Amino acid sequence: MKILCIVINLIGGALVLGSYAYGLAQNNPSLSTLWGGVPASMRPFYTLGMILAALGYLSCSFYLLFLINASEARVYNIFSYNIFNFIYIIILTPSILFIFLASKMILAPSMLTWFTLRFILFLVALGAFLMIIALVGLTPRSSHWGYGLALIGSALFFLHTFILDAIIWPYFFKK
Repeated sequence: MKILCIVINLIGGALVLGSYAYGLAQNNPSLSTLWGGVPASMRPFYTLGMILAALGYLSCSFYLLFLINASEARVYNIFSYNIFNFIYIIILTPSILFIFLASKMILAPSMLTWFTLRFILFLVALGAFLMIIALVGLTPRSSHWGYGLALIGSALFFLHTFILDAIIWPYFFKK
């Protein structure tokens, strides 16, 4: 179970980072265009949000991969540890598509691309929300400090993906 989670995170994470590297290396669009109209005064909040979200994702993943016993883990006494694998797939799969859809929206805008882009941003936020819900229902919980960091980290990740990515960024992108 943990091996699968590690594989999902390693492959999914590499594909997310690779998609960004590939998308940005194509020089279409430029980095400034990807801000989508977010005012320069708000960009430091995004930068801070990205850092906190990444640290939150990592703290949650560290807890799930190294501080709990996957064979004993239950979520709401219904789901096994594998629910976390499913949640990671919900988060990582649309994240891989983001840069390609954002670039396509800039270069050849269409309503279908716009709705697909919005949908994947909400999917990532949904995955982040499901992570919080699953952590709340997780038993047994080991390492109180690790659990606390995982919960706070997943909340920071959710706040960024939902508020900044799925709500605010598209609002400014349309302008």
